Amino acid sequence: MSLDVHIDELAELERVALEEAISGIRREAEVAALVEHRTATLHALLAHHDARYLPLATSELEDALDELRSAGERRSGLVAGLVPVLGLSLQPTIGDVAAAAPEPYATTIAELRRQLLLAKARIERLSAQNTNLLGQRMALVAETLAGGVTEAAPTYGRTPPSRPRFVRGIL
Repeated sequence: MSLDVHIDELAELERVALEEAISGIRREAEVAALVEHRTATLHALLAHHDARYLPLATSELEDALDELRSAGERRSGLVAGLVPVLGLSLQPTIGDVAAAAPEPYATTIAELRRQLLLAKARIERLSAQNTNLLGQRMALVAETLAGGVTEAAPTYGRTPPSRPRFVRGIL
C-alpha cells in the first residue's frame, strides 16, 4: 500500500504542478497578446498623425507591460516549481519544460511557447516601427523649429501689411 499510494501522490503532485504552470504560461500569452494590441493601437495613432489619444494609448501600453512583467514573474515561479517534479535545471525555460513534460502537457506547453514567441516578434516589429515614426516626427519638429524661428513666416502666403489696418484708415 505505501509504495502504490506514494506513486499515486507523486503523479497527482506532478499533474497539479503542470496544470498550474500551464495556467501561468497561458496567462502570460494572453497578456502578451494584450501588449501586442496596445502596441498596434499606438502604431495606428502614430501612423495617422493622431496625437489626440497618444497619452492614453501610451498609458494603456505601460499598464499592459506592467501586467506582462507580473504574469512573467508568476509563470517563472510556477515553472520553477516543476524543477523537482520533472528533474529540470534550476531556471528552466518554457522550452525546457515542454521537452521534459509528459503528453498531453508537452503539446500544450509547446503551443503556448509558440504563441509567446510569435507575439514577441510582432511586438518587436511594431515597436521598431513606432520608434521610427516617432523619430520622423521629431526630425520634422526640429526642422520646423530650425527654419522658422529666425524669420517671420508670411500668413497664408501673403506678405504682411506695411501698417496695421486700423491705422491706415486714420492716417
